[in-house]
Amino acid sequence: MSLALEPEIYCPSIDVNENYIDVIPSFNIIKQGIVCPCGTRKDKVYNTQPMFSSHIRTKKHKKWLEQLNLDKSNYYIKYQELNKIVKSQKIIIAELQKEIDNKNATIIYLTNQLTIKDNIDILKNNINLEEKKQENIQEKINIEDLIDL
Repeated sequence: MSLALEPEIYCPSIDVNENYIDVIPSFNIIKQGIVCPCGTRKDKVYNTQPMFSSHIRTKKHKKWLEQLNLDKSNYYIKYQELNKIVKSQKIIIAELQKEIDNKNATIIYLTNQLTIKDNIDILKNNINLEEKKQENIQEKINIEDLIDL
């Protein structure tokens, strides 16, 4: 598996009045370019500061930023809902992990029981073989005794 570097996703900053504003990030840090989620040019990667600066001056980008500021309260509600979802998913994951741990313990127990049963069967077979060997030896002795007569 190879590691693919992808462009950064642009996120506007927040001013002192808690409004979204455009602040152009330093392209010295951003090596793979930047993608703007405003929808003006989907999947367009801006690789230089002047290119991105030109983009944020477009009408569509400005309208998107304005819409972000109008929907601030909705974002907070969504944030709260997402936190609830994350919390419930963590609980579900913990329950599933507990179930997996229990099943793993059962598998280990049953595997050990099966190994014990197999070992007992092997011992019984060895005992039966040894008994048959003893019987064969006894038969040979009896045959030799008969031959000697």
